Amino acid sequence: MTESTAPPRPNVVLVLADDLGYSDLGCYGGEIRTPNLDRLGRDGVRLTLHAPEELVQSYAGVFDDGWDALRSRRLQRLKALGIVGKETELSPRFNFVRPWDEVDDKEWEARRMMVYAAHVEATDRGRQDPRHPPQDQPAEQHRADLPLR
Repeated sequence: MTESTAPPRPNVVLVLADDLGYSDLGCYGGEIRTPNLDRLGRDGVRLTLHAPEELVQSYAGVFDDGWDALRSRRLQRLKALGIVGKETELSPRFNFVRPWDEVDDKEWEARRMMVYAAHVEATDRGRQDPRHPPQDQPAEQHRADLPLR
């Protein structure tokens, strides 16, 4: 196989740096001079630990009935998709996680799950840079026609 007929090589660079915060890099507003990493990040996909508020709000109500109900719904979706067998039972909740009906600040916990979900969705979209706003497609369209609730 010649170079011209060879399949293209993947165009992926993974930079793993211990104890490096994303905002340390110049392309994320950091004061540390990182021109080589900046050049890689300037036009590539940038992943951060943030999600736009409008994306967070798109999950309003999804987690209000708590993690116990969420785990049950997820198991039902896994069964419906054929990922696990119909006989699969829900695994026990970790003993350090309180049952939802015993949680003191359910509103805060639901908000925490909303933010996490929005972050995962924004990561999946591949861009969270303000110059690249989120797609207009509602979150529900990303799922395999299975109910969120």
